[in-house]
Amino acid sequence: MVIVATYTANLAAFLVLDRSEHLVTDIHDPKLRDPLVGARYATVRDSAVESYLNEKVEFDSISKQVTRNSYENSSSAIEDLKLGKLEAFIWDSASLQYERSVNCDLVMAGEPTFGPGFGIAMRKKDKLLDQISLLLLSFHENGFMDSLRLKWTLNQGCPQRTSSPATLKLENMVGVFILIGIGIISGAIFTAIEVVYKRKRN
Repeated sequence: MVIVATYTANLAAFLVLDRSEHLVTDIHDPKLRDPLVGARYATVRDSAVESYLNEKVEFDSISKQVTRNSYENSSSAIEDLKLGKLEAFIWDSASLQYERSVNCDLVMAGEPTFGPGFGIAMRKKDKLLDQISLLLLSFHENGFMDSLRLKWTLNQGCPQRTSSPATLKLENMVGVFILIGIGIISGAIFTAIEVVYKRKRN
């Protein structure tokens, strides 16, 4: 019974301590819509992200929260995020990917929400429009854009995170094996004592 109880305690402790790193999963997470007391989520004041959240009815509760906590710039928000003063920062995906690449303690939850990435603004019928379009297309086809993305957004020197389910390992069950060993040794000692006692008695 002691061994079973120890195994159960080890299993429960492991599953609790190995919970997901992410406070939120994405922009639709219930934690954002109904934040815990004291939890703070934010974006940058008067930014396109804040306008997007304010315009969408489904983000009404989120927009109220982030508007109250909005920052003047993203750098201040990132610093507070690293210091634990902020639970989540809703911002441009490219900027967040870069911050994640240089700060191993930061994670980016979910997929980009606010549509496609950056573009190049040009006048209609500009003589360079076709050339630039073909050049960008060739960059995508030959892998140059992917190499840039990996260079600037991959976590350099950070331990690789995995989304695989948690599994019990030998080190998680060391206590159980120690108890079993103690039980075996104790049983052998008591058995030896009992044998010696019976022989002397006889």
